[in-house]
Amino acid sequence: MQTPNDLIVKFSFNPDDFEKLDDFEEHLERAINFHGLGTYEGYELESEVGENGEFYMTTTDGDLLFKTIKPLLADAGFLKVEKLVLQSSADEGEIHQIKEYQLL
Repeated sequence: MQTPNDLIVKFSFNPDDFEKLDDFEEHLERAINFHGLGTYEGYELESEVGENGEFYMTTTDGDLLFKTIKPLLADAGFLKVEKLVLQSSADEGEIHQIKEYQLL
């Protein structure tokens, strides 16, 4: 059985689009659950004002999860996705970057 890894999507957005962010979060979670690719863990913003944030997901197949959510992220015109990072934290809390993805 494969060890779960974390896929983190780093993004920025206009704080005026906060409602769109919440709607998109539901859409993203449904897609991940529908395809059985892992668990959507939520998102965090750098500040209460917003602007920069990260979506958190857990998966055993980072490449397949990326391929699945890539069109959703690309179509979310209010989001500017900076990068996606697949990382492992299996070694006593140490975080190791496994791979980085771009939407290009």
